[in-house]
Amino acid sequence: MPLRLGHRGAPRLAEGEAQVYVENTLEAFRQALEAELDGFELDVHLTRDGVLVVHHDFTLEGVPLASLAFRELPAYVPTLEEVLRTFPEAWINVELKSLPPETDGREEALARLLARYPSDRIWVSSFDPLALVRLKRLGVGPLGLLYEREEAEALAPCLGVEWVHPEASLLSEAKVRELRTRYRVLVWTVNRRQQAQELAAWGVDALAEGGWNPFGPSPKASRPPHPGLYRGLRGHESRGRPLGPGRGGPGWARLGPGGVVLGYLLAVALLALFSLWPKLVPKPQPVWVETLAEASFEPPAPEPISLNQASLEELMSLPGVGPVLAQRIMEGRPYARVEDLLRVKGIGPATLERLRPYVRP
Repeated sequence: MPLRLGHRGAPRLAEGEAQVYVENTLEAFRQALEAELDGFELDVHLTRDGVLVVHHDFTLEGVPLASLAFRELPAYVPTLEEVLRTFPEAWINVELKSLPPETDGREEALARLLARYPSDRIWVSSFDPLALVRLKRLGVGPLGLLYEREEAEALAPCLGVEWVHPEASLLSEAKVRELRTRYRVLVWTVNRRQQAQELAAWGVDALAEGGWNPFGPSPKASRPPHPGLYRGLRGHESRGRPLGPGRGGPGWARLGPGGVVLGYLLAVALLALFSLWPKLVPKPQPVWVETLAEASFEPPAPEPISLNQASLEELMSLPGVGPVLAQRIMEGRPYARVEDLLRVKGIGPATLERLRPYVRP
């Protein structure tokens, strides 16, 4: 029998019945366990003040989550710590929401939190392959690659993940058999009894169920832990005031759900290009001019921009500077000298030397 996880929490009690509880809440997770599921899948974001919170969309009431402090969120939005503290025995798949290619440090925050409490019933997944690379480098695992396009499966060997999470329509019995020679397989989202029973017969390891419990109540007998699952969490408690209208956020957060798809496809294309580059590009040959001297080209020196006067767009045009880092540079003004950039989070000596020809105080 595969693990049965409530997709964002509570399943519906019967086929076609409307879901009563708000998804990704403590009550939704409680209802999933009371419906005899093994656990649940949830979605995690990082707030402006560095708190990992559970919510599906990148926005809340039209406001980017990354632009809000935790105290500004509605009371029904739990922290990841609250969830893990409340349900220490549940199987939990943590989906890290992320927009490639930039990061706001959410991978580091998750790694720190997961290191506090060891658990063999938690693993982390993401649609963002760059987030998975960062998590792998931070020692977080097991990891799972989420995807709804068949081509994305080719990224799994490059990322070193232990799980793959394909959308249900991508699978056949032969495909499940092939995948399980290398990975554990979680399928989403499963809403019909016949579909769930078929996938279970094919041998998938876990089902993320978005509707009712397709198998009905299961025995309370203890289930042996899946080998290799990772860590738990504890901690923060707080609640705050309702959201206000007209709030902004970092440039990448304004992209919304559509930006997730575009960013994901961009990351997939870049990784594929990097892997194929040696085969596509012939070995470079030296170019000789009539005097038999090797040709060379000296690009003109760039015109430095002012760190204290440049706009956000101008700062984003600098090499290696994205929206998040550009915003931090603006917040760190004024700068008496270029070396003052070292006080900006995310800029080290190597980055400073790369930026030095392009900037001035």
